[in-house]
Amino acid sequence: MKLEERVAEATNDKKLKNDLIGEYQNFILAAVSKTLKRSVTTSDDEYIIAMMAFGDAIDGYNENKGNFLGFAKTVIRLSLIHISEPTRHAQ
Repeated sequence: MKLEERVAEATNDKKLKNDLIGEYQNFILAAVSKTLKRSVTTSDDEYIIAMMAFGDAIDGYNENKGNFLGFAKTVIRLSLIHISEPTRHAQ
């Protein structure tokens, strides 16, 4: 079964979703490290954010929009950028 089919099934199956997140741990770490331009481990907060983003990517994926891993990498990158932006206060 190809990845995109597994992702579609994982949308409604929490165990399968968690299994995919675990299976793609190295992909998630690599995406975080590339985005932040530094080494990241599973102990870093950014990794936890990226895992949640990977789960969000599973939930939001549409197979007609391209391959899943490209989509997931974008969701992870945008999540990390959003978290790292300083809070802007109205003056």
